[in-house]
Amino acid sequence: MKKLLLSFVVFAGAAFAQTPNCQINFGPYTIPTTTPFSDNRVTNCAYWVMTYQVTGFTAISLQFESATGASVPGAFGAYSGTVTTGVNPSVSVACGTPSNCTAVFTGAVGWYRVNLISATGSGTVKGTLQGYKAGVPLGGNPPPSGTSCPGTAASPCIVAGPAASGAAVSGAPVRIGGSDGTNTQDIKTDTTGRQVVVGAAAAGRRRRAPRC
Repeated sequence: MKKLLLSFVVFAGAAFAQTPNCQINFGPYTIPTTTPFSDNRVTNCAYWVMTYQVTGFTAISLQFESATGASVPGAFGAYSGTVTTGVNPSVSVACGTPSNCTAVFTGAVGWYRVNLISATGSGTVKGTLQGYKAGVPLGGNPPPSGTSCPGTAASPCIVAGPAASGAAVSGAPVRIGGSDGTNTQDIKTDTTGRQVVVGAAAAGRRRRAPRC
């Protein structure tokens, strides 16, 4: 059972490919129970994955909940953001298929908790809710750790094109360009990297008399 639950936790973490910034581990619960609430007003997690495992129960209602209080939570209700995968409350007990017992949510909330509203029969429910400040589509890659510049090397933003020095142009590297007043063009170089000058500028250079 521990190995199976661990596989679900790994599944959730792999989905976002980054370490969660918010987390609640819950259970094993044998009766309807609510987790202690957590404060998200500073952390500001906005992307969530809840995975759980059910043993014995024939039916459950497991709800991700949020509240909007300013200094204290106030009344909790069903998560106020968007359910992007699964349902809320989660009701599946067929957790042998991980996706049956996984729900994904988006949207920042002030306070959050997990509530096992009901359970039928005898058994246990346990699992984890993980939240992320920076979300990406499932299977995608998050921004580099410690940077506020997605797609760049660091913060402050250092832009790095995909082509190595001396390599043929590929993708969308950052290059130097110029304009003729109407269109913009790349500034061309020879094979050693020296600027190729053509047209009126080159002709003007050729007409200059050598200095004595």
